[in-house]
Amino acid sequence: MGHQELPRIVRDNGISATYNLINFLNGMIGPGCFSVAMAFKQGGLTGNNCLDYGEMAECAFEHSQFDIFTRHKRKAKYFVNGCLIAFQVGVASVAYVFVIDHLQEIFLHFKVDTGLSTKELLLLYTIPVILINFVRTIRAVTIICLIGNIFIFASIALILGELFTAEHNWKDLPWITSFDGVVASAGSLLYSFEGQAMVLPLENKLRHPEDMLGWTGVLTTGMSLVTIIYTYCGFFGYITYGDDVQGSITLNLPDTGVNIAVKILLIFVVFFGNVLQMYVIIEMLWPPLRNGLEMRKKSRTVVLVLEYLFRVGVVCFAMLWAIAIPNLDEIIPFVGITAGMLLSLIIPSIVDLIVFSRIERLH
Repeated sequence: MGHQELPRIVRDNGISATYNLINFLNGMIGPGCFSVAMAFKQGGLTGNNCLDYGEMAECAFEHSQFDIFTRHKRKAKYFVNGCLIAFQVGVASVAYVFVIDHLQEIFLHFKVDTGLSTKELLLLYTIPVILINFVRTIRAVTIICLIGNIFIFASIALILGELFTAEHNWKDLPWITSFDGVVASAGSLLYSFEGQAMVLPLENKLRHPEDMLGWTGVLTTGMSLVTIIYTYCGFFGYITYGDDVQGSITLNLPDTGVNIAVKILLIFVVFFGNVLQMYVIIEMLWPPLRNGLEMRKKSRTVVLVLEYLFRVGVVCFAMLWAIAIPNLDEIIPFVGITAGMLLSLIIPSIVDLIVFSRIERLH
């Protein structure tokens, strides 16, 4: 028998690869883009619908040749999903702090005395974030992300123009710092480039799932653009501001009219991007809860009200993290070196070992 190609999977309610790329870029390019310069400072100049990341780990453990892994397949799923949730909440918390830091700089520039502390501003900012997270469909999220992408690329263009034309003092900067600095740098970079939490949820919404992979797929195109932008922002940000670089290079920009406009744009970018970060958490946690409510014959109105309350709870939980660590220099490496390290390095290695050790044994 000759080779037969598998039929192409088509989801009638899915979105196109272009819309998916818009969502992916919006989720990847945010506050982390402007924290890469801090990572250079810390480390030196050289230094399918039913499958998600958690269920992928569960399937790997279930088909392991070792009984100890098979017995703990459910725990593997819960652990991975727990790490994903922790990371996404951390990302949302960073976004909170980012917005408030830039709001305070804008208030200072226009000599506006609000009389409010950082924590009080965080609490007030929670209200519009709750309202925008009442958006429930991926198509509406895509429109919001498109607006955010327009703002972010305009901001990046203006910032890179500032960095490229500034005086650079790279000769006075260390090529590598201390062990502690490299570890903190790794945390910042892991936070900035972390995107596993979005990949499978977004792939599950594609009309043609195979569009996620390949040389011109969503993942390859998106990560190529992200890597180029992050590298330029990080490297040129560090050699421009040196050891004075802050948790976000936007905080180093002089208070000119253009730079204040950039900071205002970035506040809207992060505000719109929060929808996608929360979408990942809600898409992971809410469906099982909704199924349980429907099995108990709860009315659609009750289920809808409870969903909105759940969304409010998730937003408020992220806000509590931001209040606990209201400093970009501390919260970004913390998120990256904990949940980020597990999701990007440790868990994939374990899953790879479990899956391919079985395949090698079969062959």
